[in-house]
Parts: sequence; C-alpha cells; structure tokens
Amino acid sequence: MFRTTRYSHTKILSPTQAPFQPLLTFQRCQCFLNLFNKDAYANKASPRKKITFYDKNIFERVAQTFKESLLDGPQYEFQKEKRLVLKEAKKKEELAQRYFNLGQYQDALENFKGTLYLLRKHFKEDDPRLAHYLHKIGDVYYEVKEWDQAINAYEEGLELLANSFGPQDGEVGRCYFLLGMCYFKQKKYAFAIENLNKALKIYKVYPLENQQAIASCYSMLAECYHQFGKFKKVYENTEKLINLLREMYKDEKIKEDNDPLMTQYYLSLGISIAHAKKNYKEAFLYLNKYLNSQISMKVNKGSGIGICYLKMGQIQAMQGNHNDALEYFNKSIEVAYKSAGYQSKILGSCYNAIGASQLEMGNYEEALKEFTKGIKFFEEDLCLERAVCHRNTGIALEKIGNKNEAIQSYIKSSEDRAKIFEDFPEGDLESSVLNACISGLSYENGDMKTGVIYYEKTLENILMTNAKEAKSLIEKKKENCKLFQ
Repeated sequence: MFRTTRYSHTKILSPTQAPFQPLLTFQRCQCFLNLFNKDAYANKASPRKKITFYDKNIFERVAQTFKESLLDGPQYEFQKEKRLVLKEAKKKEELAQRYFNLGQYQDALENFKGTLYLLRKHFKEDDPRLAHYLHKIGDVYYEVKEWDQAINAYEEGLELLANSFGPQDGEVGRCYFLLGMCYFKQKKYAFAIENLNKALKIYKVYPLENQQAIASCYSMLAECYHQFGKFKKVYENTEKLINLLREMYKDEKIKEDNDPLMTQYYLSLGISIAHAKKNYKEAFLYLNKYLNSQISMKVNKGSGIGICYLKMGQIQAMQGNHNDALEYFNKSIEVAYKSAGYQSKILGSCYNAIGASQLEMGNYEEALKEFTKGIKFFEEDLCLERAVCHRNTGIALEKIGNKNEAIQSYIKSSEDRAKIFEDFPEGDLESSVLNACISGLSYENGDMKTGVIYYEKTLENILMTNAKEAKSLIEKKKENCKLFQ
C-alpha cells in the first residue's frame, strides 16, 4: 500500500537510507571538534558563533565523549596510532560500501565486520563510533532478509548511541525506525508499532529538521495498523502524513489531484475513511483520485489499479450495492492477471470479496465456491485476509447446514487471528465474536469440550477488549451462539 523502496517517487526511504536527525552525526561531531581545535586558543567563543546549536549542552557532551574515546592531550590532538587505525577503517568501509552498492552482500558483510573488529581492538567497547558499523552490518542483513541478525546489530548500535548521546538523539531515533522496519518485514506488527512510535517521539523533538523522518514513521504506522484492520488508526496516521507532506512541499506548487507524491496515499486515506468514518462518498472521491493518478503513470501501474478496483468494490458492498461491487471485483481480477508478476494476493482478496457479496445476496453455494478459490492464494501466508476468508467460509457452510465443517473453518480463523494479534495490546474484538460462535455451535452439536474451551477464550478476549462492545456484537449473532441467549 505504501511505497517504501529506495526508488520511491517520494522521499520515503528504505531502511538502508532511513532518515535521521542531522544534528549529531559522527561526521558533524568531527567537524565540531576540528573547528574547536583550530579556534580554541585564538577565540574560544568563535565555534559557538559559527555553529547554531539547538541545545547549549550538545557541544560539551559531544566534545567530552570524543575526547575520552578518540583524543589525547590538552591540545585535543589525535593519537598517532588511532589516526592510522581510523585511516585503515575508512578504506575498509569504502570497499565494503562499494560491494554493498553492487549487491555483493557477502563481501560487504565481511569487510564491514572486519572494520568493526579493527576498531574494537583499539577503542573502548562503549565507543559510539562502533554504532556506525553495526548499522552498516544491520543494513546488509536487512537486504538479504536475515531479520533477526539485522535486529541484533541495530539493537547493539542503539544501546551504544543512547548511552553516549542520550535517548533523544536523532541517531537513536533512526535505530528505532530500522527496528520497526525489521519487525514489519517479520510481520510482528505490534513490535513494529512500538519501535516506530519511539522513533516518532524522538524525531518530533526537532520537527522542522526531521519532517522527512516523521513522514516515514506516519507512513509505516498506517501500514502496520492496516494489517490489524485498525482503520481509525490508519486514518489518523495517513491524515497526519498528508498534512505534513502538504506543509513540506507547499512551495513546489504540487497539484494534489494528479501528483503521485500525494495521491499514492489517497488509497489508504479512502479505505480508512470508509471504515472509520462511514463516509463512503468522500472515500470514493479519494479512491478516484488515486485511480486517475495510477492510470496516468507509465510504469508499475497494474498493481495499484487492481487494488483500487478491489477497494472500490468493497466500498460499494459496504453500502449494499453488490451488483456494482461485483463489477469492480471482476475488473480487479482482470487487471491482476494482466499485471507483471501475477498479483496472486489481489486475486485471493477479490475471490473472498466476491464470495462475501454472494453471501449477502443469499447465494450460499456460489459464495462457498469463491471462498474456496480465495483461500488457495493465502495457504502459505498468515494474514488477516486469510482469517477473514476462513470465517466467511464458516458462515457459508453454516448457512447450508454443514455445522461440523463450519466449526472447523471458524476454528482456523480463530487460530489465525490469535497468532496475528498475539502481541497486540488492545486485543481483537472480532475474536470475541468468533470464539463465541464456535462455543455456541459446539454446544449445539454436543461437543461440550470444544464449547468450554472456546467459551473460556471468549471471556479472555472480552477482558482484553471493550467488554460492552464485544457483548453487543455477540448479541447480534445469537443465531450462531445459543450460549449467550
């Protein structure tokens, strides 16, 4: 939904190009110290006049840290041995970076690790300079999709930076952003949200200097909440993102209706408005703007158009316009089959959506056929769409009188949702309803053991969520849950 690759039209960057606060990078620290060495005895106040500091204590803190770890003597001169080590480390880093840029990640990793090993032999273990190379190692692991190794490297670098420069430093914020991206790739969305919020809090200390970083956080937070189906949060973060982009590029005369910089986020905004605000007219307006922008693009437009048709159909279905919805779903399927790379997940979502519309129209056998098609596209992918498809299959089976198979489909959906929301602190309201249905149907079929198990799970879900809201939803499904009558 959100473009976060290094080739994005916007400046929302990949983790290896992740934005950071430009106040305390190592290079700037070196510049500060060089300037200090040059003018310290001629005019001690001159560095303060030449450089603008956002915090009057920053200079003293940075100078003291580097004096202890890298410098020696009252004249603040580098030790000869350490100068040679740093020169050798710089050569190794340049070679490693060339390998990295060429996609030769194994060679890049060996050279970055060699550089880190060299520095650890000559500097203290808590030297913040080591964090730079830990991040480089983490970036390599990220590119080769070894997420756990990347997380370990980023966390070690984060600890060094936080201890040296404090928890509000911009590079610490960058570490949290990188960790959030790794957890997102692992589909550990609750941990991703936690780290992205920490990064956002740090970036907001200097909002003008970190606008791009803040935009990246809003973008990824919206995507994470979308994976949980929390559309109110999606709407809040997407709206903040779009307002920030308008402020950032207000002098560049952006035409919002057709500039991809803005319209790429209208898809998310439209979907979240439909779910969170129930304002279908406004939602459709944003989706149309997104669709027109995608059609006008010369490259990579198939996927965006297919998703947009799917979401337009879902909004029509939410209003009860199922015939119109089916037309959009079929358009989405047609685009997905023609797109480069074969958009299998879009197809799965389309068949699930077609089945849901058929279900609402009372065509239970047709709905079941569509759900069977849809579920095949998600067999190896744990996601909310798969859980929804299992649930819908259960509803269709129950409607045609096959309660035993309906229970099994409900259980599959419940198990998927339990894994997806395992670390989500707010719990999952839908699971309360789902487990209540399983419990009620099991009691009806005489399976007391399963009934009791899912009765207890229902109570656990209610305690984790808004109990009144959960009970209200359960009451609406009494025909599936005799237990709560």
